[in-house]
Amino acid sequence: AVIRYGREVLFHGNQSTGDNFHGVPNIDHSEHFVRKYIIGWLHWLCNNGGFEYFRFDFARG
Repeated sequence: AVIRYGREVLFHGNQSTGDNFHGVPNIDHSEHFVRKYIIGWLHWLCNNGGFEYFRFDFARG
């Protein structure tokens, strides 16, 4: 559940497509609006936050 303005808002996504990693939220990347939002946020970071490059790393350990 997510709390917004003091009220609980439930989101229902698709089934997980891989192993869960409990160190970060499980984001449903299979949804078009999720991918669109993330790409928009990355563009915002480039245009307003001074970012030039991104690097995404993950290692199971």
